[in-house]
Amino acid sequence: GKTAFTIGNLNTLSTQPSHHEFWDGQVAELLVFNALLSEAQQIVVENYLSARYNIALPAARKKYTMDDAANGHFDHDVVGIGMAADNSAVFGSRGMGTLQIQNPSDVQTNEWFFWGHNNAAVSSVGVNDVPAEIVSRLNRVWRTSETGDVGNVDIVMSLDSIPGPVQAENLRLLVDTDGDGLFSDEQSVSGGIAAIGQKLNDNTVIFRQVNLSNGQRFTIGSASFATPLRPAYVFTGNGNFSNVASWKNGIPPAAAMPDFTEIVIDPSNNLPCVLDIPFTLKAGMKLVVAPGKKLQLTAVTRETEQ
Repeated sequence: GKTAFTIGNLNTLSTQPSHHEFWDGQVAELLVFNALLSEAQQIVVENYLSARYNIALPAARKKYTMDDAANGHFDHDVVGIGMAADNSAVFGSRGMGTLQIQNPSDVQTNEWFFWGHNNAAVSSVGVNDVPAEIVSRLNRVWRTSETGDVGNVDIVMSLDSIPGPVQAENLRLLVDTDGDGLFSDEQSVSGGIAAIGQKLNDNTVIFRQVNLSNGQRFTIGSASFATPLRPAYVFTGNGNFSNVASWKNGIPPAAAMPDFTEIVIDPSNNLPCVLDIPFTLKAGMKLVVAPGKKLQLTAVTRETEQ
C-alpha cells in the first residue's frame, strides 16, 4: 500500500541505462530519521505535517485539531506525545520551536496531547493583555489538543531566543482557562497563572507537572520589572529612523512604550540609521546598536527619573 519515490536519477530498465526518469516536482520538507519510526512516532510526525501543510488525515490518525480556521489556525511547530494502539509511545517531543513536552504523568493507550502556536515571533512581547500580576508576555500563543487525559506534563523552554535577560524564577505559565482568548482576566486562584518557572540550566526553564486541557491557550509571561520580557523594536532597513518600512514587520517604536522596552539598530547594509526625528529614550529602556552597525544622532533627548 506504499509508493516509493526516488529523488534524482532513476534507471527504469537496468538493461537500458539510457532510459532515465527524474523527479519533476517541489519538495517542501525532507525529514531524516536514524531509526525506523514506531506507530506512535509516525502519528506525531503525520500530525505535524498535516498542520503545517494543510494535509488531510484519516480521522483515526488525526490527533491535533487546532490547525483549522474555526480553532484559530495554530498550525506551527506542532509537537505531541501519546500512546498508540500497539502500545508504542512518545513521552517527550520537541520540534523546531522553543518548547518541549515531556514526562506525562498518566498516558494510556490511545491518549494523546499536542500543541501548536500562532506563529507570532518568539521575540515579540506585549504588555497589554496580561494578568494584574504579570509585567509582560510573549505574543506567541500555543493551543492544545488532547485525546483522553495524559495527566500532567512538564513544559521545558529554551531561553536563547526570547528577549531578556530574564530569570527563570520570574517566568510564569499563563493559561486562558475560560476560553475567551484573553489572558488579562486570569488569576492565580483560577489556574490562569499555572506554574512558576524553575531553572534547569543557564539557558533553560521548566514548568513542572502542569495540567492543560483540550483547546486551552497558553503563553509565557514575566512577573518582574527587574528582569522582564522586553518588548523589542528592530530597525532592519536603512536610512531614516522615521521610515516605518525600515522597522521589522513594519512596526516602529510607539509613542508610549514601557520603561523596559528594547530598541535594536541593525541596518541591512553599512549605511547608518539616521535619527531624523526627536526621540525620548526613557530611563530603563535599552538601546542596542548591533556590532558593526551605526546610529547617526541628529536629535535625541534623554528623560531621567527625578
